[in-house]
Amino acid sequence: MEQVSDTVFLGKILSEQSYDRRRKEIDIDGTIVLDGFDPVHKKIYEVKKSKSVKQAHIWQTKYYLYFLKQLGVEATAEISYPLLRKIERFELTDEDEEELQSIFNGISDVINSEKIPSIKKKTFCRKCAYFEFCWG
Repeated sequence: MEQVSDTVFLGKILSEQSYDRRRKEIDIDGTIVLDGFDPVHKKIYEVKKSKSVKQAHIWQTKYYLYFLKQLGVEATAEISYPLLRKIERFELTDEDEEELQSIFNGISDVINSEKIPSIKKKTFCRKCAYFEFCWG
């Protein structure tokens, strides 16, 4: 669904124009796609077009760090907000891993449940790349 999203397309353009020295769009196991990775410093790079720093961006990137750690690669992360001229740097903590595990357990509960959870429309839904999946 992301292939037809204008938001994702604009994000890709912004990512291509930022960090021209770094390798772009690194697909790992067909599961995650990093905007960039520095193998020397073991740092992943994400570029966001948003005009605000969002927790969802941070948790997406923490998931990437967790995923890489499961593959034996310990890394740090940097999220760049070119429109804000701001960079967020962080690493995956033990607390983050516990929170992610809790999220994974919640996802499993939903998948294994006989009852479909009720839909909750949020203000950001209409801009989401998966809007048609939930509301189409």
